[in-house]
Amino acid sequence: AQIERLKLLDNLRPVTNIKTYGNDLGRHGGGTKNGIQSFIRSVFFGSAAVRFHRPTSGLGLSIEAQSVVNSMRQLSDKMDFFNTKPSNDLLSDRDENEAYCRSLPGKDYAIYFTDGGKVTIDLSSAKGQTQIQWLDVMENDWTTEKKIKGGEKVAITCPGK
Repeated sequence: AQIERLKLLDNLRPVTNIKTYGNDLGRHGGGTKNGIQSFIRSVFFGSAAVRFHRPTSGLGLSIEAQSVVNSMRQLSDKMDFFNTKPSNDLLSDRDENEAYCRSLPGKDYAIYFTDGGKVTIDLSSAKGQTQIQWLDVMENDWTTEKKIKGGEKVAITCPGK
């Protein structure tokens, strides 16, 4: 919403999220799960900087925070992340806060599921076969690549929470 507001004002500039709240031990941010989701959503929308707030209101550099940061770094290394853009418009059959997409259509797509689920993604610009691979954000673990058909809308079901 902030980026859209800045675009309307013709004043687009980097947006940062340097205090991502959320820790089950704190009183701000709606808990650890919400803090992790907020961090990843900030990465997906293109925040120029994002970090967890210090404990107890944030996760700081806890083991959980390190896993999330490491996974986001792995994702950015695996694809042409910095040329991709937020692409929720490619998703359909999506509930509010269920999934988020970032893509460079025809080349790279990343979908973040906040808590499992199933969405349909428009892969019409991805001709032929493409690969899908899952990243467990908390374990920093990638699954084996599987082939899926591009060039059409494809239902994607998250393999877990």
